[in-house]
Amino acid sequence: MTVTERKPVGDLLTELSLRCQSCGAPYAGNARGEILTCTYCGTSQRIVDARQFLDHFMAQVNAFVRQAVPPGLDVSRSTTIDPVARLAAFNSSVRPRLSTESDQYRISCFNLLSSSLAVLPFSPIAQLSAGVDPATVSIFAAKVQSVSGLAVDDASRELLNRAGGLASCYQSLLVAVRLSSGAQPERFHLISQNYSTASDAIASTGRWSPLAIRLTGLKEEAQAVDLLLSGRELAESRRLLGAAGRDLGEARSLLSATPELGYMVAAVDQELATVRTVGSMLNIVENSPSVAPHPLHYIQRLAGVLDWLAQAGPSEWAPTFRSAKLREETFRRAAEVRGAQAGRGSVKVILAGTGTLVPFWVVELPYTFETGALWAKRGKEVPEILLVAATFPSDVSSLRGRGTARVLTDIFGPAASGHTLVKYSNKVRGREQKISESGGLIPILQNAALSPIEGQQAIPPLTTEAEALRLVQLYIEGVKLDNPKVAAQLRASSPRILDLVYVPCIIHVSPPIAWLGPLSPATVGDPQVLLGFIS
Repeated sequence: MTVTERKPVGDLLTELSLRCQSCGAPYAGNARGEILTCTYCGTSQRIVDARQFLDHFMAQVNAFVRQAVPPGLDVSRSTTIDPVARLAAFNSSVRPRLSTESDQYRISCFNLLSSSLAVLPFSPIAQLSAGVDPATVSIFAAKVQSVSGLAVDDASRELLNRAGGLASCYQSLLVAVRLSSGAQPERFHLISQNYSTASDAIASTGRWSPLAIRLTGLKEEAQAVDLLLSGRELAESRRLLGAAGRDLGEARSLLSATPELGYMVAAVDQELATVRTVGSMLNIVENSPSVAPHPLHYIQRLAGVLDWLAQAGPSEWAPTFRSAKLREETFRRAAEVRGAQAGRGSVKVILAGTGTLVPFWVVELPYTFETGALWAKRGKEVPEILLVAATFPSDVSSLRGRGTARVLTDIFGPAASGHTLVKYSNKVRGREQKISESGGLIPILQNAALSPIEGQQAIPPLTTEAEALRLVQLYIEGVKLDNPKVAAQLRASSPRILDLVYVPCIIHVSPPIAWLGPLSPATVGDPQVLLGFIS
C-alpha cells in the first residue's frame, strides 16, 4: 500500500488524499459522493468522516515534525538549507525517534510473518490477532516521508527507505489479517491486493527478498481462492496455485538459508499445505460438479465441521483440528471420494450390507498376553485387527475416556469377555489363543476391493492416520482401566494403520453395521453432522 509519495512535509500536507479511517489507506482517484468505499479493506464510510480522519492524520504528522525538527528549521524548504545543517538535524533529532519506532514495527511485522498467513475459504476462525491498528502504522509511514528532505547522505536515505517500506508492508499485512477473519464476499480479492502491496513494499527496502517472494506466493494463493469461489476461470485458478506453490517453495529455501529469518520456515510449510488443500478443493469443484451436494456447499460443510470440532471438542484435541496438515489430508481424501462418486476414480469398499458408505481406518494392533498357570504359564503374540470410524470426532464423547469404544470395533469388549468352561480350561492350561475378539473381520477385509461408487452416498474422512492411532491408544488405556485382569495380561505394541476402507452403514441407527453383530461400533458419529455431506 503506497501510503503517499515521498515529498517534503509542505507538499505532503497539501496533497494528502482522503483516507480510510479503518486502515489508513488513501482513497484512489478523486473522492466523490457522500459514501466512500476503501479498495484495500472494503470499509465504507461517509466523506465527512474521511475528512475528519485526514485532519487527525495531518495533526499527528505535524506534531511529529514540530517535536523532531529543531525550531527555525523549515523542512518544507529543506532544499534551501545547508546540507550540513540538514544532516545534523536528522542525526540529532530525527534518527533516534524513527529508529526506535521503526525497530518496534519491524519486530511486530516479523512476528506476524512467523505465523502462517495463507487463508482458506469458509474458515471463519481467526487464528491471528491483527494487534496494532493499521491506520496507526500509516501515520508512522507518513512521518517517515515528512522528513525525507533532511536525508542528505546514503545512511539517512537508507534508514527512511527501510522504515517506510517496512511500515507499508506491516500496514498491508495487518489489513489482510483483519480481512481473513471477515465475511466480505470480495475478501480474497482484497487480501490478494494487500499481499501484493506488502510484497512490493518489502522489496523496495532492498532487503529481505525471501519475504517479498513469499508474499507474492500468498497473493497468488488468495487470487486462486477468489476465482475458485466465483466458479469461473478454474484453469486460471489452478495456474495461480501452481505459481503460489513455486514461489512459496523458493521462499522456503531462501529463508532456511537466512539465519535472521529461518524461524519462519515452519509458517511457510503450513502455507504450502494450505496451497495443496486449495488444490484439493479445486479438484472437488472440477471433478464432481453434478454430485450432491453442490461442490462449494460440500467444501463449506467440511471446512465448517473441522472448525466446529476445534471449538466443540476437548481442549487437548483443538490444535489437531486447527492444523494445516489435517485439513490438507481430509480435503485430499474428500476429493478422492467425490471423484469416485462422479465415476472419475475409485475407493476401497467392503462389499457387504447396504447404506451410506462411511470411511474406516483399518488398524493392526499387535499385542502379547500371558496365559496359563504355574508350569503352563507362557506368553502369546497376537496380530489383531480393528476398525476405527474415520468420522469419529463428530461424536465428541468419543474423544476421551471409555467413549473411544463407541466408534470402533471393540475387540476387548463384551464379545471377547464371555466366560465358558472351555475358555477357562484353555487359560489354565496355557492354550488360550487370544484375549480379544475380531470375529470374521480379517476375511471380510481381504475381500475389500477398489470400486467406483457412482450414484452412491458417501461420507468423507474427518481424520488422518495420526488421529486414528491416537484414539486407539486412548482405547487401550480405557480397556486397562476398566478391566484390571486384562491390564495384568495385556502388553500392547504400537498400532499401525493398514488401510482406509468404506463400509456400508445405517448412520442414524445403533449399531450402524448390523451384519457385524456385537462387534459393530455403537456409532460412526453424530448423524446430524454426517448427513450434511449427503444432502
